[in-house]
Amino acid sequence: MKLSLIKIHVSLTLSFHRLQALLHTAIDSKGEGEGPIYNYRPFVAPFFVAFIIVIAFFMVNIFVGFVIVTFQNEGEQEYKNCELDKNQ
Repeated sequence: MKLSLIKIHVSLTLSFHRLQALLHTAIDSKGEGEGPIYNYRPFVAPFFVAFIIVIAFFMVNIFVGFVIVTFQNEGEQEYKNCELDKNQ
């Protein structure tokens, strides 16, 4: 189960060109070792949409956080060589 979630994550976040085929495969899947049944699990589609939105939100937050921390570190390094305080 964990490995399949990792595969889904990698497939969805790295390339969206196979999203439709992956979504149809997930909807038609029945169980391990069993053949697909057309539209067996249609409730999987909202999971894919929510997964993409949540992952995109977290990736943007990580990027913004990295930029903010980098700017703070660069700003602190400027004040190390200076005799003035940050508030002066």
